[in-house]
Amino acid sequence: MTEAVIVLALLLVALSATAVVAVRDPMRQSLVPAVLGVVLAVLFTVPQAPHGVAPGRHRPAGRAGPPRCAVRVSRAAPTADPA
Repeated sequence: MTEAVIVLALLLVALSATAVVAVRDPMRQSLVPAVLGVVLAVLFTVPQAPHGVAPGRHRPAGRAGPPRCAVRVSRAAPTADPA
């Protein structure tokens, strides 16, 4: 089922990309790339996660969780006004 959806999305991308190249009317040239962008968004959304993996449950082996980045915010020393 998922493969069929991916193939359909790829066909839609191929058709809309061909339409982007083929359209010569300036008024339509502004609309067709927008349609291509929507179709590409659908294509990138479809194969997000493998089946049977709940969001937040898949973790690489040997790690307890997402990496924690420590950001140090230092305060600059107040400077004297040059005026």
